[in-house]
Amino acid sequence: MRLKLETLANFFEVARLSRDEGKQIMESYLQASQRTLTREQSDAVMQSFEASGCPLHLKLILSAARRWTSFTPLTDIQLGANTQAMMSQIFLMLEEGRLSVTVLLNNNFIVRLTKFEHQESSAPESSAPRW
Repeated sequence: MRLKLETLANFFEVARLSRDEGKQIMESYLQASQRTLTREQSDAVMQSFEASGCPLHLKLILSAARRWTSFTPLTDIQLGANTQAMMSQIFLMLEEGRLSVTVLLNNNFIVRLTKFEHQESSAPESSAPRW
């Protein structure tokens, strides 16, 4: 990507976040999306985030956490140890048809991931979601 943009002036480094900053961001994010996590889920989020301290990693973790229910067992929660691992999980879920993506462009770049619930259906294949 850097070769295509031809200048390093288009990039900037984002500082590592502390645990307290990450926790504050998590709480604000969950409050804004009217969601809560169990103590165990919250601990899992913070443990995964602490490994990197990366704001993008935290954002990806929180996007995953929004799809959990209060009864989602910890054994079903898979959080990558870094941003690359989280993106790999997202791409895998897209390939498996467990997520859809909505991208909106209009002076902003927004990506929304939506979880698909698997349901048995006799509907024809042509009614399946198209990417």
